[in-house]
Amino acid sequence: AIPGVDAVSAASPLPFASWQVMRRVGRAEQPEIPGIVATQQTALQGYLQLVGTPLLQGRDFTTEDIAARRPVVIVDDRLARRLWPEGALGRRLAIESGKTRRELEIVGITAPVRVTSVRDEDIPHYFVPLHVYAIEMTAVIKTRETAASLAPAIRRAVSESNTGRAAFDIRPMDAYVADSIG
Repeated sequence: AIPGVDAVSAASPLPFASWQVMRRVGRAEQPEIPGIVATQQTALQGYLQLVGTPLLQGRDFTTEDIAARRPVVIVDDRLARRLWPEGALGRRLAIESGKTRRELEIVGITAPVRVTSVRDEDIPHYFVPLHVYAIEMTAVIKTRETAASLAPAIRRAVSESNTGRAAFDIRPMDAYVADSIG
């Protein structure tokens, strides 16, 4: 509803943020083979399109996935090719977190994603919906306006939502990229 805002979604952690979630992942049907390390990002529906991450195969998360709490995942092409050179769509990705192992159905494959640094060429990546990995999310807004000009309206909208949350550190994504290059 804020003038100048084209789209809104959320994700966490953001690309190039100072911390990233890393997990061991592998083929669910091969639990005896040690997993590989990949970065994990929790994302809401529409995030991929908002940030311009091309979906090469399959689909984005849907409202039905969220409502039914479906165990779904979207992987990047690097992860798909490393684990399933024969094709990853519809396969099950096993994610290890401590002693917990969770299996998720691959519903989408994106172009390679870089989140640890701009020069990250080798670390595979995947996206999970909020119900799979609950984490405090960061709103991501697509706009033609500057972050500084929208900040007051964003703070007001968040305050009026009565969630008890604060809007802070409102800055453009290119600032994260610049920090990564620096």
